[in-house]
Amino acid sequence: MTTPQDNLAQYREKLHSILSSRTPPTSVNGRKKPSLNVKQPVLKPIHAYDPKDKKISELEKAVLEKNEKIVSLSKLNSSKDRQINDLKERVRYLELTQENKDLKIEQLQHLISDLKEKLYLAEEAKVKAVESIAESTTINNELVSDDDTTNLNLDTERLINLNLQDLSFDTITKSHNFNTDIYNTHSVVDSDDNSDLENYLFDV
Repeated sequence: MTTPQDNLAQYREKLHSILSSRTPPTSVNGRKKPSLNVKQPVLKPIHAYDPKDKKISELEKAVLEKNEKIVSLSKLNSSKDRQINDLKERVRYLELTQENKDLKIEQLQHLISDLKEKLYLAEEAKVKAVESIAESTTINNELVSDDDTTNLNLDTERLINLNLQDLSFDTITKSHNFNTDIYNTHSVVDSDDNSDLENYLFDV
């Protein structure tokens, strides 16, 4: 297999032989006519197998895959970070809600305690009012003497048992002068000092 180095060596040999030739080349318009036999070598790309190139290619491919994986993981981590932040906000909201509930429960407990105290004070005031009324009634009853009560009861009983038969009325009398009639109606109460009505009126 011919290598570029071999082609270059052959080219140099041909060029050297031309330059060392005794027959000068013909000139056209004062210029040397180049030899038609001289050809410049064509450098072709090297297609030779090199294990290092394959290794480099494999490494570059692996690096590219890893970069893509890193980008994917970064996106995934970013999404997870957002989810974590959302969860933190949710937890904080629940904590605040629980704190508000605890505060509300505490306020309701204070309110219930205040209502119980007010109810107790109202019941106590009610009992005191009843006791005050009872005490006032007792004092008024004590101011009335037993003698007055007895006399009042006796007078009432005497009036109830009053005998109307004890009352006497004069009959209607007519004057001897028949030209005029004079009606004299006299209600005469028995002069007995022991009359119930007289005694009652006297006592009153």
